[in-house]
Formats: sequence, C-alpha cells, structure tokens
Amino acid sequence: MVLGFAIIKLIGDNLIAILLPLLFASSPPILHVHSGAMTEPLFFFSVVMGIFLVVAYIRDAHKLYLLSAAIFLSLALLSRFVAIAAIVAAVLAIIFLGSGQIKQRITRASLPATIAIAPLVTWRLILGINLPEANAWNDAFTLTHLWSILEPIRGALVINVWNWTALSLLPLQTSYLFKLAVIVLVSFALLLLVIIEAVQARNNEPQSWYRHPAFALLFTSVVFILSYVLFFSISSFFVNLNLDLNARLSSPLWLGIIIALLSSYSFITKRQSSRLFSRLILLLGALQFLSPNLVATPEIVDHLHSMGEGFTSHTWHQSDLIREVIDLAPSVPIISNEADAILFLTGRPAYYIEDVLSKEKHD
Repeated sequence: MVLGFAIIKLIGDNLIAILLPLLFASSPPILHVHSGAMTEPLFFFSVVMGIFLVVAYIRDAHKLYLLSAAIFLSLALLSRFVAIAAIVAAVLAIIFLGSGQIKQRITRASLPATIAIAPLVTWRLILGINLPEANAWNDAFTLTHLWSILEPIRGALVINVWNWTALSLLPLQTSYLFKLAVIVLVSFALLLLVIIEAVQARNNEPQSWYRHPAFALLFTSVVFILSYVLFFSISSFFVNLNLDLNARLSSPLWLGIIIALLSSYSFITKRQSSRLFSRLILLLGALQFLSPNLVATPEIVDHLHSMGEGFTSHTWHQSDLIREVIDLAPSVPIISNEADAILFLTGRPAYYIEDVLSKEKHD
C-alpha cells in the first residue's frame, strides 16, 4: 500500500502503483522475512519511505521531505547495517540531482546523512557494541585476489537475478556465463534507452529534466543496488564474516531492481504517443517477474497460514517448554540457546548459553 501510494504521488501512474507492490509482495523471500520476528519489515518500510521522500525533496525542494527522509533512513540503519546503501543513494541523489549550487547541495545532503547515522553511533557508544573483527591487510593483495574472493557473491548475484525472471522456468541447462551474458545485454539495452530519452529530455528541459521523479527514482534505486553489492563486497574482504548472498540477503536487491525497472519504464515512455502499446510492454515485463512465483507464492502463503514459520510457528507457540518458562517465577534467571525466542514469546529476557560460559571463563 505504501509503495503504491508513493508511486501515485510521485509519478502518477496507477498501473505501476499496482504492479510495484504486487511484484514486491509476491516474492517468496519477502513473504518469509515478513512471517517471523525479523528486522526486514522495518528495514524495507524505512528504506522505501526514505528513498521516496528524497525523490519528493528533489522534485519540490521542501525541507520537511528531507528531514522526514533522514528519520526513516536512521530507522533503517538501526534495523540493518546494510541500510548504509540507502543513505549513500540518498546523499548522491541530492548532490547530483538537487537544485542550487553544488556547495548548497552538499550541505543539504549532509543533513540526512548526519541524522541517519547519529542514532546508530549513539547506540554504539552507549551500549559498547562490538563490531566484527577486521581482517589484517594482505601485502600481496591484488585485483585478481579480490576478484577470487568475491566469486561467491558474483555467482550468487547472477543466479538470484536469473531466478527472479521467467527465464529460470525454461527446461534448459544454462551455464553461468550464459546467464551473465543475458543479464548484461538486457541491462545495457535498458541503459541505452534511458540515455536516449535523457538526451531528448535535456534538449527540451535543459535546466530541470534530471529532477523528473521517474529519473530521480531510477537514479536513486540504481545507486542503492550498487551500494548494496559494494557493502557485501567490502564486508567479505575486510571483515571476518561468512556472508552468503542468499535469497533472504538479496531481497533488498529485488526491491531496488523492480523500482529501477518500473521507474525506467515511466521515464522512457513518458513521451510515447502509443499508450496501449507501452502498457502491453509493461504488463509483459511484469509477467516475466511474476511467473516464477505463481506456484511457489500460494504454497508459501498456505503454509504460513496453517503452520506459521520461525518464532511465529505453531511449534513454538504450542511448546510445553514455553508454557513452563511462562510459569517460572520472575526472579528465576533464564539461560537458553534461543534467548530471542524466549523474549519474543514470553516477554522475559534471557541469557544465551555461550554468553554465560564466556563470562565465567573470563571471571
């Protein structure tokens, strides 16, 4: 609903306002992360609101939009560290697409960045949260070394994007290089169409064409996608984290890609005289992304309604152990290997077993 309403207010296209939330909500990973006690729902909502408010600010130069965007981006960063990608996208969009002199744009862009980062920094200083340990710098580091380190991320990125399209339904065995080639060719074709339309728009509106909401939304979403991938790339090399760009972790890319595709359509076709033909192209394109989910999504929804998932599943809610924990006296400390589940289901804080053992070892 938020996605659709925001599209109507920014672009004014009712069909895109229907397709965007439909594409987003029909994705199996999106359904999974919204079924349990996870941070993704807050992350997605805050990122969407932050990006759309930044685009509204670029269009209208209203400071309230900028302040509101900063607040939503701060919530996104508190929910997931990768929200830094949305902050980068917002800052670059304001600098490159905003009105006024370059110094003014940089100053204005610093406002959402500062406000968005401040709560996390404060939280870090007050609670003393330990950040992941950084890897030691390798003097023998080369670009070839980096390329090999990023191989799992590169492979997962191509496979995930391929699986989001109807091409994954073809009964053919396709190689990684073939999938990569198709994705690159389609991306370059779309980029060429955007460039052609941008040149025409620049000739007609040399002073303000780049502040068109569709182009601003396209620019911001593309920067978000690139920043998100860069975040994982940097984390994989400099931080001791075993990151796997699986369906759940790549779900923000799904959001960024569908926003980029639909906003690019709006920008490319805004001068088209054949409205019916362009609408047909849009529906066929949307079907390419909806078709892989036509079977999986209803099954997932039925399973979630009947059994639940994660901490919201019947297994947890109807557990005899949970009932016994609820009946414990308030003064009894609780130590568990699932402290988050205890807190979520009973409202009582619990200690992780490994934290207690680690504290005893240090004492």
